[in-house]
Amino acid sequence: MKSNPNPDFFRIEDETNLVWRFPLEISQSSLAGKQELSNACTLIALKIAEILHNHRVFMSQSFYRQPGGREFASPRREFSFAAADSPRIPSAIFAALVNGIIDGNEAYASDAGDASTRVYNLPDAIKACGTTFAEIDFKLCHARIAAALPRMIRAAIRCPAFLPDSRLVFVIIGSIRTVLLIYERVSDSLTLFDTHMHLLYDVDRNENIRHGAIIATSKMCHVSQFATWIEHHIFPDILTSSNGEFEISLVKMVMTSSDSATQKLCDVTNDVAPVGKLSIFHEIQEEEPEEPNMSNDENNNIIETNAPQKLSKKRRGGEESDENPKKLIKIQN
Repeated sequence: MKSNPNPDFFRIEDETNLVWRFPLEISQSSLAGKQELSNACTLIALKIAEILHNHRVFMSQSFYRQPGGREFASPRREFSFAAADSPRIPSAIFAALVNGIIDGNEAYASDAGDASTRVYNLPDAIKACGTTFAEIDFKLCHARIAAALPRMIRAAIRCPAFLPDSRLVFVIIGSIRTVLLIYERVSDSLTLFDTHMHLLYDVDRNENIRHGAIIATSKMCHVSQFATWIEHHIFPDILTSSNGEFEISLVKMVMTSSDSATQKLCDVTNDVAPVGKLSIFHEIQEEEPEEPNMSNDENNNIIETNAPQKLSKKRRGGEESDENPKKLIKIQN
């Protein structure tokens, strides 16, 4: 088993998804010399979203095409570029990932304490972060991510209340892990940030590769393929769980920083409008979960979960149970 030697190991996965897998040193549990497993993923997701918003960081429309205008895609299910040909992750996107991890871990330590094993739901994470996001809608889904996620995203981006917004921010929680999903209207794209450690079986190299955080992006026209990729590579344990479920929330920036100089520099005021609670997801009918179909290259996924912890029995409640999940979940056929 090897660790990822490249600064950002770029692949096209499932034909249409552009994926960067970073070294082990770039994760919420290892960045800046951290030695303990981090439970701060929900806070980190919010911090990354806040940085993207405050600094007007977007994925370029041209980024999804190779020189000459051809869209990045591969007829093979997985394809790795040679290092010299690999598109580099935009520096501002990478900086948002790194700074979001640092800020989220610091916010967690400040609110919960360094030795805490607390896992935050989204409303509590918003309070702990001191961010200016508000949760607009939430749904606990008892359906396959591949089937339900595209419908949830389409419902949100087509909602008249959000048509003026250049960006929509989704927070997805499953198997005690949180990831951030950003929709950008100008490029009509989706970008996922997952700050945990991972293990990947690389078909091209015929070996397991341990690596850190993931940034993955795809055009909205490929949302079904992207959701399937998320299901198999980000939340594979949900597929094999007897009560597989995931949470999705839509959050929105509702006010800007009190620092007027920062407001002027970042120009964040024009895209901010107070929005109350809206019912977006709950009108969507869920389909019955299907039996998972795990291919051979997906049966060695090991994904870092949070450290032993006390989990909330209910998403909204403050009660705690005494469940202690394993640090790693291994999916095998």
